[in-house]
Amino acid sequence: MDNKEPNKEPVSAVLARWIKDMPEHLSTVRAYGQGCIAVVVSYLRQSELLSRRQTKKKSGSLVRRFQALLISWGVVVYMIAVTGFWFVSSTAIQNTFEEQASDWMKKLDELSTPLYISQDSKEFVTIERYVSNFSEIAYIKFYNADGVSVLAEYTSDVAKADEVPEFNVDAFKNYSDTDLKDGLAITSDISTSQSFMRLIAPVSIVAMQADNMLDFDMDNPLDESVNVIGYIDMGLDFSAYQSHMVDSIVKGSFFIALLFLFAAIVGRHLTKNALKPLLDLREPLDRLAKGDTNVWVGKGGDEEIAAISNALNSTIRAIKGRDEELRRLADYDALTGLINKRSFNILMEQERKKTLLDKGSSALFFIDLDQFKYVNDTLGHASGDRLLIQIAELLKNRMREDDVVCRLGGDEFAVLARNVDKKGAVEVANSIVKSMYDFLFIEQGKTFNIYCSVGVALMDDDKLSAEDVFSNADMACYTAKSQGRNRFHFYEPKAVDKNKMDIGWSHRIAEALAHDKFVLHYQPIVSVDNLEVPNYEVLLRMIGDNGEIVPPMMFIPIAERFGLATEIDYWVIKNSMKTLQAMNQTGEKVRFYVNLSGQLMIDPDFVSRVLGFLNEYDVEASQIVFELTERAAVGNIHNASKKMDKLRSHGFEFAVDDFGSGFSSFSYLKNMPVDYVKIEGEFVERIIDDEVDRAMVKSMVDIAKACGKQVVAEYVCDQKTYDLLKTYGIDYAQGFFIAEPSAEPFATAPPSASPTGSQATVTHLKAH
Repeated sequence: MDNKEPNKEPVSAVLARWIKDMPEHLSTVRAYGQGCIAVVVSYLRQSELLSRRQTKKKSGSLVRRFQALLISWGVVVYMIAVTGFWFVSSTAIQNTFEEQASDWMKKLDELSTPLYISQDSKEFVTIERYVSNFSEIAYIKFYNADGVSVLAEYTSDVAKADEVPEFNVDAFKNYSDTDLKDGLAITSDISTSQSFMRLIAPVSIVAMQADNMLDFDMDNPLDESVNVIGYIDMGLDFSAYQSHMVDSIVKGSFFIALLFLFAAIVGRHLTKNALKPLLDLREPLDRLAKGDTNVWVGKGGDEEIAAISNALNSTIRAIKGRDEELRRLADYDALTGLINKRSFNILMEQERKKTLLDKGSSALFFIDLDQFKYVNDTLGHASGDRLLIQIAELLKNRMREDDVVCRLGGDEFAVLARNVDKKGAVEVANSIVKSMYDFLFIEQGKTFNIYCSVGVALMDDDKLSAEDVFSNADMACYTAKSQGRNRFHFYEPKAVDKNKMDIGWSHRIAEALAHDKFVLHYQPIVSVDNLEVPNYEVLLRMIGDNGEIVPPMMFIPIAERFGLATEIDYWVIKNSMKTLQAMNQTGEKVRFYVNLSGQLMIDPDFVSRVLGFLNEYDVEASQIVFELTERAAVGNIHNASKKMDKLRSHGFEFAVDDFGSGFSSFSYLKNMPVDYVKIEGEFVERIIDDEVDRAMVKSMVDIAKACGKQVVAEYVCDQKTYDLLKTYGIDYAQGFFIAEPSAEPFATAPPSASPTGSQATVTHLKAH
């Protein structure tokens, strides 16, 4: 026989044959695998994992999603494993059979030599006995050298042997070396089975050359001759092995399906336990979504879920804290901690209904601090805040536990005293005024008396709403302030007309501002040295509905009460500069003294608006002297000084009016940024008859001169007063003795009076 080194089949060929064989052999595996998958899917549907009915009703569960993901990956991994196992096993079986077939062919080559030499079928018995030991051999045919006649044959599977095509010797001879393995032609092209292998090998004998025997060379292949004497055609059936492999896969698949089922049950249980803390979050989150912040999330579960729980608890705490802060801001005053006006109004309405039901009475106290603005402007807002906090504590400690103290805003407070009649309300009001009178506010080394005005209104009339009672207490407080402060006033219906009149006046003032129904009058201020009239005080008048002139004392207090004084000030400043512009164009330059209210000193736009008017009318800043009352200047010393310094840097001058009305001004005069001091007229009026007034005026002149200020004396009513003031060293005089106010700066007629005693008369008042 010819024993050549076997040629290994290319991997591509093995893979191609394996793919070709795979459909047939996997059909059983596929069918059984589908059955196993059906079992698993049936369980999963029962567990609602793949239930269409449940899916329509609600969104998928996280547990089911995890389980489906795990099973899907398990099936994918299993299919990959089975495919790999099938490929490796089939290849191993194929290679094993090829190697076994090669060994069998070698053995049959040896055993068939006597058969071919003797041509006796009895020699086939040995071959048949050998072959019968191998069930894999389906048939063997021994062909003669012509490849047509069969010398002998063995068949164990007639059906498959009949399907094998007839041997074609010419086709075999056309095989190249690459088509043969160990000289064997291996095919498997029968139609009934893909687990069948056909092997064809030549039977040859080797003989030495008859001649040249004496020179025989063992190493010379030319000394031998190879003669093909026949062909062996063998068919191998390894379907039993593949069936066994398929059966193993099927049994393994069933076992794995059971494992999948068990894993699904156990995995579902473990996953539900692992995710149970997440399911426990549903209830608190639902409550939180409905606005309930009184929830707490448990911290059980794994590290990641515990982190989520901690984050949710932190979020809930933050939301709860924010809500509490918002409620506190909505219901309470942020500075004092007292309830605010919004909450107080609700309590007022509840108390009104209760008093009507019980046929009792309660009292409302409207409290306005008298000196808060002075402290706030003098010491700053921080000190003002501390004062308000102390006042709030004082009121809370003074009132009963059932009473309610409220901060309305600014320096206004309110107290609701429950179950008190008029007599009890008077006692409470007296105690509030006294407590405030005894209270001392100590700040920055200074001591301040803080007084208050209190308005009282009873809540005992079913015709009055809570808002009506509040309005009554407010009007009563206004009355208390107008009567001199540091007192209380009980609301009286007959006083309503006056308050309504004040409200009517506020509308008239607003209308006058809108329609320019104010006019300016001018009163000369003369120099005592030469009696020239370079200065005029600008005085405001209102035009009444019938064209009459309304004096300022009729509307200025109401304007201050209703916050209209600032706009009146700007109207006066604007129209004063407009008049100066007209006079400048005629060559007659004078100076105007313009009165300002204290409210203007806290207006942040004051400086910019004044400078805007100055640019608009193109007048000189030195032609304007702004007058501030002593109370306005000292009460707003901090804000006033800053604004005065800014305007003085542009050329404006300032005068303090009504100097001497409060001796607190003396301590500020030295550093107060004013150029003129106007002495309070009440001292000047009585200077001839009252020795104390003379001493006070003389002292005020001396102090003002020592501080470098010029002095203006108001209310100069006669020659004696004028002469005496001149001896005191005043610089300017103003009053009816000099001239009365008039609608035009130069319309004033000079009086017949002597400026220097009885020898001369003031007949030469000049405009310049």
